[in-house]
Amino acid sequence: MLVSGRRGGARVGWNTTSRICRQRVGVLFLRENWVASNLGLVAPLAIIDVALIGAAAIDQSYVSAENGYVENLQLLILFVTALILISASNRQSGAKQSAAVALAGIAMSFFFRELDFRDLNLPMHLRLLTSAGVRDALFIAMILGVLIYMFMKRRWLWDWIWLVLTPRAAALIGAALFIAMGHVFDDIYGKTIWEEIFELNGYILLLFAAIRHHRLQ
Repeated sequence: MLVSGRRGGARVGWNTTSRICRQRVGVLFLRENWVASNLGLVAPLAIIDVALIGAAAIDQSYVSAENGYVENLQLLILFVTALILISASNRQSGAKQSAAVALAGIAMSFFFRELDFRDLNLPMHLRLLTSAGVRDALFIAMILGVLIYMFMKRRWLWDWIWLVLTPRAAALIGAALFIAMGHVFDDIYGKTIWEEIFELNGYILLLFAAIRHHRLQ
C-alpha cells in the first residue's frame, strides 16, 4: 500500500507539473512578442553573411578552406560559448544549471568536431587525433555523454521545455536549425561555402543563446 501510495503521489505530481507547464506556455504565447524580442539577432547575421558571400565571390578559399579564417572563427566562437556556459553553471542552480552544463557539453562537442590538425606541421599522433574517424567518434561519444547527463537530470524536463519555449531561446532554436542545414549541405554537396556559412550562423546564434542564458538569475 505504501509503495502504491508513493507511485500514485508521483503520478499526481507529474500530472500537476505537466498541467502547470501547459498553462505557463499558454500564457507565454499570449503575452510575449517573439519577433520584437529577437530582431537584434538578424542584423549581425545579415552583415556577416553578406561579408562572407562577398569574400567567396573573390576567392572561395577565404570561406571554405580547411583551417581557414572561417573555421578558426568557428573554433573561437565555440570555445568562448563553452566558457560562458561553464561560468553560468557555476552561479546558477536547478534546471538552469543543468541546461548550462548540457549546452556547454554540446558546444565542446562541436569544438572538437571542427578541430583539425591534419594540415599543420605537428607530430603524426597529434594529427591522427583530429582525423575524420577519430573526430566523429569523439563527437558521438560527447553527445552521448550529454544525453546521459540529461537523462540523469530528467526531473527538470518540464523546466527545460519552459526555457526552450521562451523568446530568449529563439537563438538556440535558430542555432540548431542552421547547424542542421550545414550538415545537410555537407552530406549532399560536400564542403561548400554554404555549409560553412550555415555552420557559422549556427555557432554565432549558439553564442547569443549562451550569453542570454548567462544573464538568467
